[in-house]
Amino acid sequence: MHLLNITNLDYVMMTILLGVIAVTSYYFRRKNPSSNDYLIMDSHKVNLSLVYLSLSGAGIIEFLLLSSYGAYAGIPALCFFIPCFIIATYILGKQVTYSSVLNSLTSNTVANLHQRTILICYALFMLITASVAICVMVWILKNLLGWEFGNSTLSLLGVILICLLVGGVISVFYNQILALVLSFLVLAVVLVIAYHGIGFGTLLTNLQRVAVENKFSISYFTAPMVNSSMLPQLWLVLVAAMLVVLINPLNRIKQTKLVNSVKPKLVFSKLLQLLVLCAFILTGIFALATPGNSSLSDGKRLVTQQTRLEDGSIGFVVRAVDSDSPSLARGIIPKQMANTNDIAPIDSAQNSFDFISAAMVMVKHSLPAAFVSLFLVILLFYKSVTEALAFVNIVTIRGFYAPLFNKSGEDLENLWAARVFLFAYTAVAICIGLVFYKFFDLYYLFSLLMVLGLPLILNLLGLGKHFIVDIVAYVVIVASLLILNISNVPTLLPLIKFNDIFSYLSLMTLTVSGYYVLCYLIIKLMGRNSR
Repeated sequence: MHLLNITNLDYVMMTILLGVIAVTSYYFRRKNPSSNDYLIMDSHKVNLSLVYLSLSGAGIIEFLLLSSYGAYAGIPALCFFIPCFIIATYILGKQVTYSSVLNSLTSNTVANLHQRTILICYALFMLITASVAICVMVWILKNLLGWEFGNSTLSLLGVILICLLVGGVISVFYNQILALVLSFLVLAVVLVIAYHGIGFGTLLTNLQRVAVENKFSISYFTAPMVNSSMLPQLWLVLVAAMLVVLINPLNRIKQTKLVNSVKPKLVFSKLLQLLVLCAFILTGIFALATPGNSSLSDGKRLVTQQTRLEDGSIGFVVRAVDSDSPSLARGIIPKQMANTNDIAPIDSAQNSFDFISAAMVMVKHSLPAAFVSLFLVILLFYKSVTEALAFVNIVTIRGFYAPLFNKSGEDLENLWAARVFLFAYTAVAICIGLVFYKFFDLYYLFSLLMVLGLPLILNLLGLGKHFIVDIVAYVVIVASLLILNISNVPTLLPLIKFNDIFSYLSLMTLTVSGYYVLCYLIIKLMGRNSR
């Protein structure tokens, strides 16, 4: 069976949601007389409270990335992520706010060669981010519902594209607030129901029982182990926290609507965003702590596993096993399908559990109505895709087309070019997203975003001083991706063997960071010697 079964009520509720998004966009159809209004909300006046709300949103990539980490690590995931996000927000968030690279998009300043190189890399990165979001949505709707791309994700993308074309970034601004409020309410209700189902005060006990059943130390899922073996994980969490800041570039545009006197209050917005991200992690933790085995009267118990359905999609099967056999279960997190595509039992190794599905299983477990889960993924998908495509469009028009290619200087040409490029970028993102879905798993794609985003993060932190440094970094990253030798990952020349994608991710992120620090110091020393 599929995880969700759709009824007529679910279709009606989804139609209402998409209708509200479309009506909001249609309302602004004649309120963008210039390209600046259409792209960066130049003359639009918005309530400051709404700006703070809009700055607190998160998308579907953050949701699956953080919820799967919570399902994987338990409470230590929360303990590691909170300080890492605070550090990332304080350091990288401030640099994004005052970055001269992004400032050229909202002002009339002329970007130099290095800044334009960064803008191109940032735009390409966000285009890949949109493609990953599309891949995630295809994966969710296909594997959890059995829906094909043509009548599900493509239709949803069509609605989103029309809304963007008609309403511009100002419609994205208001719809993202709607997405934040509704998605957070859904998750809050899910967490309350889940906590009640687990039992008040028994969360830690359940996590300890899961650890013992899986042959770990009793505190494995409840207390963070601060030792040298945890340093790689802590480093990757820090990079992931910075990635969360990086894939929300429209926040720089939104902050231009704030006057200097209220910008210090941005801390409240960041705290709200941290609360939302913690809710994502808690969804995975509660999936880990929720008892997933049901006892039967004949000495059997029920377990849930993935299986391959007749239409080729991944569904879930409930099996009866002997009560006295080792459970090797992790709450209601389903076991992954074995390589033979059957339902043979598989061991309790970390990679044998479908952590990516944990959050959706938890939402379905707490609120069985299918439209609730669909509301959540549609709203988060809207946030990720519109954020990425709108930013790519802004970079194209404001950074390159208007100053370099619009010979007439007419603003109407910029306005129509923005719509044409938006349509083209959506088509490109769809094509890349389908390739991702066909050949790569989501763990690889999340790792890909972290590796490709790291040079941008280091540039925004001020470590990038020359465009040659950035070009070399990306050439090395792309070359390394082409010669990786990892099981179940397509490769061109399998020369470098890694046990898993996370081993490669740790090594590559450390290498890139060390390379930028070294180049920064060399350029600094050369500058001093030339004086």
